[in-house]
Amino acid sequence: MRAHLGTAIAASLLFCFTNGSTCAADATVDAAVRNAVIERVLEGLDGSYVFPDVARQMRESVQNRVRAGEYEPITGAPEFANKLTADLQAISRDKHLRVRLSGGGGGPTLMRRGAMRQGGGEGDGGFAKVELMPGNVGYIDLRGFLPPHAAAEHAANAMNKVADADALIIDLRKNGGGNADMVALLVSYLLEPEAILVNTFVGRDGTVANETWTTKELPGRRFSKEVYVLTSGYTFSAAEEFAYDLKNLKRATLIGETTGGGANPIEMFRIDDRFEVSIPTARAVNPISKTNWEGVGVAPDVSVPAAEALETAHRAAGAKQVDGRRM
Repeated sequence: MRAHLGTAIAASLLFCFTNGSTCAADATVDAAVRNAVIERVLEGLDGSYVFPDVARQMRESVQNRVRAGEYEPITGAPEFANKLTADLQAISRDKHLRVRLSGGGGGPTLMRRGAMRQGGGEGDGGFAKVELMPGNVGYIDLRGFLPPHAAAEHAANAMNKVADADALIIDLRKNGGGNADMVALLVSYLLEPEAILVNTFVGRDGTVANETWTTKELPGRRFSKEVYVLTSGYTFSAAEEFAYDLKNLKRATLIGETTGGGANPIEMFRIDDRFEVSIPTARAVNPISKTNWEGVGVAPDVSVPAAEALETAHRAAGAKQVDGRRM
């Protein structure tokens, strides 16, 4: 199956996906293409999806739809990809599971089109804004978790800039996800210098596929004061893990909205020259909660509309200061 579908991206990467197409909007598909794509997607699910029983249910459901002729009227490639995605998610409820037009790109470009599309990008390591707000409150607007090789230096610079703040706000409201290793690295800046297990990724056979740990030695300064994390319904995947990790570690106060609910790390498979599919191949297991945020999202400690989260956090940080000193 993998020989048919192409090279997979490492399962420890978590990405955010959109319905957008990078191919021509008028790209068409005929019955032969539709049938081939459907069968290869189902093969991929049979061989790789993290929950084999759910993969079987998805195969049965899609095959029933094929027999009912549901895909026959669809001639547009984007519409076909969206329809197949919706049908698979109707069974799996897994927002990481997506069929999409590839545009000839590799996995990391998906992050730029999703997590990075709201500003911030590889040029700044995802750190769209780093500043000191009135009242000596640090603020980091993080739009995506790039791999450490691309973002570690940016993270160090950001943390150095806010190191002397009296409180820190990390804004994930426009963050669609990214790399789990970067999550662990940024969590490290908010904890004592010791190696602790952040997350375990368990494969479909029940064995550990990957683990992420905090880092003892960091190039930037750690932050030990009050931390607030802002969330929205758009916050997804690796961004959710960051919020979830800090919430379980009791290291941050989450303010905003419940997040999107995507916890299972993926591999990307090429279907053909136009289509690819993201297949969750493992499940995240937090060492404290023994579970994850899949399908339910991460609930904030203080629930407010996303648009009000920054003001709420800034006000909360200021309320804990007396004459410019921390209480």
